[in-house]
Amino acid sequence: MRYLVLAAALCCTFSGFSQLFPSADYPRGYFRDPLAVPMSLAANFGELRPNHYHMGLDIRTQHRENLPVFAAADGYVARVSVEPGGFGQAIYINHPNGYTTVYGHLNRFFPALAAYVHEQQYRRESWQMNLQLPPALFP
Repeated sequence: MRYLVLAAALCCTFSGFSQLFPSADYPRGYFRDPLAVPMSLAANFGELRPNHYHMGLDIRTQHRENLPVFAAADGYVARVSVEPGGFGQAIYINHPNGYTTVYGHLNRFFPALAAYVHEQQYRRESWQMNLQLPPALFP
């Protein structure tokens, strides 16, 4: 009986605690799917992996490569990352509503961005890049 009372007290405490933080008002209908194929997830955000939590949504491509990837909403390319692990080649887009979307595991960048990254790699003499970009460079 003692354990039942403790469990009931904990349940009441946690349910009351969750009400201290109001639910966030996330935008609905603001973002589009980044691929022009039906949305089907291969992996979810926060999945427990052998040595880390998965930090994104992996979208199936219907066994096709080099599909065009679209920005989920208007914004600008704020960051570009090229690394041997993690997201590989990735673009970070900042949106006017304050959100940032990340597009990782890309085979290549769009031509103007690819030329810019290539120039930076040669200038810095490094294939690996983490570039912060100004808003007007790649809207």
